[in-house]
Amino acid sequence: MISRDSFLRPALWGGGAIGLLTAVPMLNWINCMCCSGVLAGGLVAVYLYRRQLGEGRYISTGDGAVLGLLAGLFGAVVSTLLGLVFNAMLFDSISTMVDGLADPAVREQVAQWREFLSTPLAFAGFLLLSLISYAVIGLLGGLLGVSIWGKGDRREKTVRGCGD
Repeated sequence: MISRDSFLRPALWGGGAIGLLTAVPMLNWINCMCCSGVLAGGLVAVYLYRRQLGEGRYISTGDGAVLGLLAGLFGAVVSTLLGLVFNAMLFDSISTMVDGLADPAVREQVAQWREFLSTPLAFAGFLLLSLISYAVIGLLGGLLGVSIWGKGDRREKTVRGCGD
């Protein structure tokens, strides 16, 4: 029997995929289609776990759910950390564009947003929301992965009726 410790590597890879697909500019547009980036991370985790198991084995629904959940949690952390880097670059570009505007109210508002988004409270809020939403959606991706790749050779398991 394969231990649940073997979930770690596929879940980390799935979480890395989630982080890249949700934080990297232009790639993050994939996530606009029903959170496809997070679902894909759950799928990646189940696919890699299936390859790790080998032929003739199957993945239970519960295992797929746990893999997707873990991938979602890891992905939330990776996405939030990568988001810090990309948002800093984005705000530098926006600040440069806004400096050319004549309206001082717009410049002040952008400065306030930048200041707020660099606080620990904003970081904690984004991380918390990501942890909750990515865990749920990653779990769904894991369940979808089980329906696609979880089937192995189940011939050795027979279902007995009530009178058997």
